[in-house]
Amino acid sequence: MNPIGSLFHDIGNAAKDVVGGALHAVEGAGKLGESLLTLNPQKALESVEQIAGSAAQAAGGAATLTPEGLAATTMMNGGVAAVQALSTVA
Repeated sequence: MNPIGSLFHDIGNAAKDVVGGALHAVEGAGKLGESLLTLNPQKALESVEQIAGSAAQAAGGAATLTPEGLAATTMMNGGVAAVQALSTVA
């Protein structure tokens, strides 16, 4: 894959992480509300863990979508492409 295609692939994956993380967090919040109404502390704890994990996933994707994250991704893709080019020459 060329560097531009790879960059768009990475942006798509980051956006998918943000959306997926947000959806899982909302799902976890619903489960938390249900567990609080039914007085189920084990389910409440699992829901809090789901919300925290989902928030971390969304934050990781959002960090990739910042200008700095995109620049780092672009430089990494360029480095990989350079190494691949050198390995095909040798």
